[in-house]
Amino acid sequence: NGTTGTPNCSVNSIAPPPYEVAFQANTGSLWSFGPSNNGAWNLGMASGTSPSAALLTNGQYEYAFQANTGSLWTVGSDSHGTWGLGMAAGTSPSITALAGGGYEVAFQANTGDLWTVGTAGDTDWGLGMAAGTSPSIAGLASGSYEVAFQANTGDLWTMGSDNHGTWGLGMAAGTSPSIA
Repeated sequence: NGTTGTPNCSVNSIAPPPYEVAFQANTGSLWSFGPSNNGAWNLGMASGTSPSAALLTNGQYEYAFQANTGSLWTVGSDSHGTWGLGMAAGTSPSITALAGGGYEVAFQANTGDLWTVGTAGDTDWGLGMAAGTSPSIAGLASGSYEVAFQANTGDLWTMGSDNHGTWGLGMAAGTSPSIA
């Protein structure tokens, strides 16, 4: 209506959107809102981090997040829970659906290296990431995936099905790329 200020709406008074939203609530817990999952998961998230959501080929959603224990977790249609893998403090994972079914998650491990885990397999890429940055992952039509991240050299890198490596393009310190 063109006015400014606080919106006058309530989650309980509107229908869920035709998409899924995952977020860290002001309680510190993972929440989701949409047609599949509404409300609290009652799972604590690491302060200052963000979850990632993916629509799977079976129509279900999967969420990846850094738990308040510092470990990578996924929840949703597979109810996986913890992966038992530590994440770098203050970083967030990225999740994507795979064309052949399932999902893959990219994250910065507590070692500073890029890791991917999921249906396509678990890989420690042995590639150092810039401190405090997060990778981005995209599923490809071929059924594989590609990850973009800021390497500890400050350059943009992509890894996955093409194993490209560096693009020789410098990134602003403390920033994270996005890939689609």
